[in-house]
Amino acid sequence: MYDKAIIEGYAPPDLIFRLRLINWKTCEPSGKNFFGIEFGDAVLADTYDPYCPMRHRVTISEIPHGQTFQVEGYCAENACAGLQSGAFRLVIAGCTLDDLSLDKIGNSVPYRATVELIIF
Repeated sequence: MYDKAIIEGYAPPDLIFRLRLINWKTCEPSGKNFFGIEFGDAVLADTYDPYCPMRHRVTISEIPHGQTFQVEGYCAENACAGLQSGAFRLVIAGCTLDDLSLDKIGNSVPYRATVELIIF
């Protein structure tokens, strides 16, 4: 089992600003979800449930130094493995980091996304 996934790439320079504006939203039957970071079809939940049993920490950082955003929540057990294998796409505030062609436009910033499984 993977306990960490790291993805690097380019995104718009206001990516961290956009993430800070996104709030947790109420979901059914209870709890809240964070839709600012998506793992394929999954998002982080604020409470444990059978579909989101494992706690994860997601850190988005400008490379090499710059702004950082960090959030923790529950997600599927295989989130890191799915990201490492390419089975899941990581979508951050509507952007993916896997499009390196953005750098050619000149209006992009390099980012690193680190997803870690937190084992208590």
